[in-house]
Parts: sequence; structure tokens; C-alpha cells
Amino acid sequence: MKERNYAIILAAGEGKRFGGRKQFFLLKGLPLFLYSVFTFENSPSCSEIIIVTNEDKIGFVERWLVKERLKKVKKVVAGGKRRIDSTYQGLKELPKEGIVAVHDAARPILRPKIIKMGFKLAKRYRAVIFGLPVEETIKRVKASRIVETIPREGLYRVQTPQFFEIGLLRSAMASLSNKRENFTDESQLVERFGYPSYLFLGDKNNIKVTTREDLNFLKFLLR
Repeated sequence: MKERNYAIILAAGEGKRFGGRKQFFLLKGLPLFLYSVFTFENSPSCSEIIIVTNEDKIGFVERWLVKERLKKVKKVVAGGKRRIDSTYQGLKELPKEGIVAVHDAARPILRPKIIKMGFKLAKRYRAVIFGLPVEETIKRVKASRIVETIPREGLYRVQTPQFFEIGLLRSAMASLSNKRENFTDESQLVERFGYPSYLFLGDKNNIKVTTREDLNFLKFLLR
């Protein structure tokens, strides 16, 4: 039986810096979360999609899925307080074997080639992420005073989707999910578990919407 590929789209944040739940912000008449759903839906590499969202928005998400006739989304589930909790809720809906891509709904400009490449590479490396090298000078600051200049060689800005062997991610989660550390992404979780992720060059247009100012660049890309 051919191993299947899955996607978990995380759309359960509160968007404090944005000033609201950015994943539901209407852009060109569509909520932001739908853009990445469309890309996974249209990818031959992806078999099924799980969307993790705010409990009070499940009905809203499901209505949009029906309206847009999206077939690959198998379930919409409620997220948790932390990112790791939301990823766990999505993982619960998947089988034991296969590859899963975990993606932030706040990154709507997702290229199909990244999905295809990620699933392919994850079959070899088990844990694969994409990112871009840091080009700016990085300073560590305390109380407005610069205390350190951090060498940027070898530093990358990490993106999603991140791709993992389902069994590996599930084992890492079972081992570490009860710890108080707030993991900022899944690769950090796998790293703490003791398994390295492998990084490949990402896409400069795969921006994450964090503030409302980011929408201006996003509108330019979606023209």
C-alpha cells in the first residue's frame, strides 16, 4: 500500500500582535486560512488535510469548505492553548504511518513546489524544514542597550510547512508535550527529542502575516 501524505493547517491563534484572529481576515473576499488550504487541495502530493482552529470558529470554517467545494479536508478540530497542543489535536486524526506537513494558516503564499519537495525529502530525512538565510545584522538588546552582536553565519529564518514522518513527530510529542517549554515550531520539538531536522532553501514570498502592515505586501503578491 502506498504511503500517504497529510497536511495539518494550524488556524487556531488569537493574533495578539495583529489585533485579532488574522486567519479569518478577509482578503479579496476570502478568509486568509483558505489560501493555503487551496494549495494543499490542489497538490497531487497531498492526500488529506486536517484543519485545527478555534473551537468557536469550527462552523465558520466548515461553511467555507462547503462553499468552496474542498474535498481533501477530512476534519476540522479545535486547537489547544499552545501551538504544540494544536498540532497534537491534528495528529490525533492521522494514521500511524505516512508524512505530515504542518503549516501556519497565516502563511497564505505557499508554492506547490515546496509541498512536493517537502514530502519527497521527508521520506528520506524524516524531518525537513525550509528557511532563508538571515541577511541583517542581529543584535541582542537589554533595556535598550546592545549587549551582543550575534554572528549571522549559519542563521536561518524558518518557514512552514514543516514535514515529518508521522511516527517521529508523534513520538517526540509524547515524550515532551507535558513539559512547560513553549515550543515555537515542530522542528524545535523534534530537536529536543534528539532527532535533527534538515533545512532546505525556502521561498522569500512565503511571508507570515504578523501585523496589519504585512497585508500590504500580501495584497501585492496576490495581484
